[in-house]
Amino acid sequence: MKILLTCLNFNSLTGSELYFYDLACGLKKIGCDVSILSNLKDGMLYEKAEKQGISCYDFTIAPNSKSVFDVIIASHRPIIELFIEKNLYPNTPIISVNHSEIIPLEYPVIDKRVIHYIAIRESIKKYLENSYFILSEDVSLIMNPINTDKLLSVKKNKNIKRKRVVFPATIDYLRKNTIKNLSEKSLVEDFDLVLIGKINGDNYIDEIKNKNVFISEQTWNIQKYYANATHTSGIQLGRTEIEGYFFNLPCYRYTVDKNGTILSFSEVQPPSLEYCFDTFGYISVAKKIKLLCEKLINLKNN
Repeated sequence: MKILLTCLNFNSLTGSELYFYDLACGLKKIGCDVSILSNLKDGMLYEKAEKQGISCYDFTIAPNSKSVFDVIIASHRPIIELFIEKNLYPNTPIISVNHSEIIPLEYPVIDKRVIHYIAIRESIKKYLENSYFILSEDVSLIMNPINTDKLLSVKKNKNIKRKRVVFPATIDYLRKNTIKNLSEKSLVEDFDLVLIGKINGDNYIDEIKNKNVFISEQTWNIQKYYANATHTSGIQLGRTEIEGYFFNLPCYRYTVDKNGTILSFSEVQPPSLEYCFDTFGYISVAKKIKLLCEKLINLKNN
């Protein structure tokens, strides 16, 4: 099966970009011919993908529109709208992957070219059905793929003496209240808070600094932080929480609205490792998506 993956950017280490990297690696491992079309400039993610045998193209040098793909798996409204408006790869159906119910960039595009939607968590599936009236049978719940070979390349440190909460994420408006709340908790409860990520927009780092807060730049080797942590933290059910599961880490999960206002907070315990591999393992997720693609293409052709 020949699959084109496309999204707004593929040059940083955000959740959606790593989603496509891990999915591409998983699809390649199970025998698919995978290409990625995105904004590659000023990044190194495409170099890592190409080392795995995945063809990567910048939007400025996209494959000829006559190129034959069996299916396009796409994210982000501007990209999907561009494919529709410019009639790119016109005979190739689009499957939309929706990563959030609170970020406008992730809201679904309703068009006949989009034959199916993938929601990466249950709340997104409900949002697509209830707010956009997409039929339940047209939305599949398939969770984030996690490249377990890379993630589990380090072993968990079993001799950690002090509570350490890691929060790998883009440091932006959506997480501002959450990070401030965690910073305050780190003082009151006396634990270390490690923030790992790129600052995007409002720089409020000085507002949350205290003796227990440590800040690092985004890193390819995030697994080292998990191996030396006691907890993770993140918003919604995000990639950070899931990756922490593989190290048996509980998560301080915040639910926020589209403005980053905190709606709820809970401590979530990790599920079994067997469940994690079946639900989030990148090979398992790739198999589910390949099966879905085959089913939808067969329905379209019959």
